[in-house]
Amino acid sequence: MSKIWQKYKWLMLILLLAFVLRFIKLGQIPDGLTWDEAAIGYNGYAIVHTRRDEWLERLPVSFKSFGDYKAPLAIYINGIFTFIFGLNPWAVRLPFALFGVAAVLGFYLLTKQIFKYFTIKTNFKKDNLALLGALALATSPWHLHFTRAGFESGLALTFVIWGTFFVFRFLSDVSKAQQLKLWQKRQSLRKLCLISSGFICWVAALYTYHSAKIFLPLLGIFLLILCFKNFWQQKVYIFLAGIISLILLKLLIWDSLFGSGLKRSDTLVFSLGWPLLPTTWLIIKNLLTHLSPKFLVFGDVSTLRHGTGVIGVLMPTTYLLGIFGVLRSKLKKFNYFILGWIIIGLLPAALGKLIPQANRSLLALPGFIWLAVYGLDQLKGLLNGQKQKIIVTLVGAIYLISFSFYLFIYYGQFVRESSDDYLSGYLEAFAISQDYEKGDNDRDKKSNIIFTSDYGQPYIYALFAKKMNPIWYQGGSLNNYFFTDNINESDLAKENVLIVAGGDDDLPEEDADEIIYAADGSIRFKMYAR
Repeated sequence: MSKIWQKYKWLMLILLLAFVLRFIKLGQIPDGLTWDEAAIGYNGYAIVHTRRDEWLERLPVSFKSFGDYKAPLAIYINGIFTFIFGLNPWAVRLPFALFGVAAVLGFYLLTKQIFKYFTIKTNFKKDNLALLGALALATSPWHLHFTRAGFESGLALTFVIWGTFFVFRFLSDVSKAQQLKLWQKRQSLRKLCLISSGFICWVAALYTYHSAKIFLPLLGIFLLILCFKNFWQQKVYIFLAGIISLILLKLLIWDSLFGSGLKRSDTLVFSLGWPLLPTTWLIIKNLLTHLSPKFLVFGDVSTLRHGTGVIGVLMPTTYLLGIFGVLRSKLKKFNYFILGWIIIGLLPAALGKLIPQANRSLLALPGFIWLAVYGLDQLKGLLNGQKQKIIVTLVGAIYLISFSFYLFIYYGQFVRESSDDYLSGYLEAFAISQDYEKGDNDRDKKSNIIFTSDYGQPYIYALFAKKMNPIWYQGGSLNNYFFTDNINESDLAKENVLIVAGGDDDLPEEDADEIIYAADGSIRFKMYAR
């Protein structure tokens, strides 16, 4: 045990840090649940218990949700966790946090592998560069934000990282076998397992998040061009792994061609119906928006669901070292690989109508970290002796200060200001509504509940809070709830009802029987028992 600790202590400490950062107040911060999180949690719970989603579709490949369709794997995985730990915010977010930690381990292995495969001469030890990369991902505001809440993008990134690691592990073994002339039959199963594992992880990413459907085919083509010799010489293994992948993708392909899998194409710029040239220019402008310091460093986001609005998705040191890495880039495959990953990773966001989009562009994050790690390595190579220690220490100190400031914002200002975006108070309001509905906890039983729809999609929170069987829901078990965005004083004259008004509804708060406050202290819901 002591030998393992000595060899891997820094990696273990980084993984421990990643775990702590993702699990501190996981169920409470962000405060509330987005309706996408509530839908993922409820539908996963429903699938495990009834094999049907909220619309009574049996084991669907695409889940209908709020006008679009969700990829299935995150929902199915979530169902396992909510089945074990119950349907609550902590259990819904648990798999995303766990997979976030797994991504840090995978990124360490992948970073070590690509530096080895591309035979880059480095000033740091390659293992230390891999540790720096893992630390950067563990503390990345971008990654933290999308693995502390129910975002499919964080889950997909984990599958992408592990899949790419297995692919490069396969390529490294191929290169080694060629150099040593040791391509033996007994190695065949190992090679097939490695490349198949890589492809299977990529398949899982395709089933997890729609952006992967754009990113991974392009990444596959890019890697094929970049590493064509190695791939071609082992084409039999690639072919067999490809057959396995196609079998696993059968349901997704069928759904995309004949089902609901491509419904989200309406959110892309191509649906605008513009001519080719203006559309191309719009995509380029969108791409540049996602490369700007305004988005990457200064926190410009389209919604607080996707960022703090104060701190950008990258730490300032990561951004500056990345720029230095670009300036020091040489015409080598390694540099092409990093820059290509970034551009391909940003493309799903650049193709969207609503920008900037931190969620859809998350798959680009590994490229930015590799670029920063490369930049730091190049910076060290320009310095000697004491200057090296001073600069590296200075970079580390600035990173620590910046990250501490991010945590201060995230657990303070962000929690308060994101109350609307994360729909704070919904679950509390429905928990109290259930008490009135059943006459529990010394509350008078009410036959009907008039509930505000000011904040959008209240029914999914009702299903979530009540843990209602979807068959009962479609059979009318929620008929005693009346959802409306038009609650006024005339409703107070009704009898045997509970009225749940929004904070902005013009009803006297002094007459309310219950008041639910948001994290910023504002009134979220006013409840009147009549």
